[in-house]
This record gives sequence, structure tokens and C-alpha cells, in this order.
Amino acid sequence: MIGAFNKIVKRLVGDKAASDVQAIQPAIDAIKSFDSDIQSLSADGLRERSRDLRSRILSHVEGLVSESDQWKAQVAANPAMSFEARKPCTTRSTVWRRTSMPVSRRSWKR
Repeated sequence: MIGAFNKIVKRLVGDKAASDVQAIQPAIDAIKSFDSDIQSLSADGLRERSRDLRSRILSHVEGLVSESDQWKAQVAANPAMSFEARKPCTTRSTVWRRTSMPVSRRSWKR
């Protein structure tokens, strides 16, 4: 009985899993289009491509790292700062932590 009800609801409302797959399918297709390019690269070509990607990411987050460092220095210089004054500092760092990007350049250098 419940199974039939669920089928009717899925037909009327739609299936969440199917709509999620449909929503991300263009991104999946774009990623798969790079597959043949990456597989055709030699080890040296792959290293070069990785270096290029690393430098592009670093140049993109350079401003965020410097802004984060400025906020940290401002908070460290004024430990008596009120919570409301610290709020912009902590909001940016919270967003920064959610991205899985390293905070410093040292973690990228090997």
C-alpha cells in the first residue's frame, strides 16, 4: 500500500535522486570530456599540467590569503576587541575553512 503511494507521489512530485543527477549531469559531462586529454599526457606532461593548475589556484586565492592574514593581524593586535567587531574577521575565516584550499603557500610547495 505504501509502495503504491510512494510511486504516485514520485510521479506527481518527481524523484529527488533523479533530479539531483539531472542537475549535476552537465558538470559530469564536462569533467568526462577532460578524461581523454589527461590520459594522453605523459608523466612529464601531467606534472606540467599540475604545476599550471597549482599556480592558477594560488593566483586566484592570493587576495583571500592576504585578506585573511590582515584580519588575523588586526584581531591579534587588539585582543580586547568586542565580539561584534570581530564578527567580520571570523565570518571570512569560517568561509575560508569550508573551502578545502590550503591557507598558506607552504602547503603547496613540495
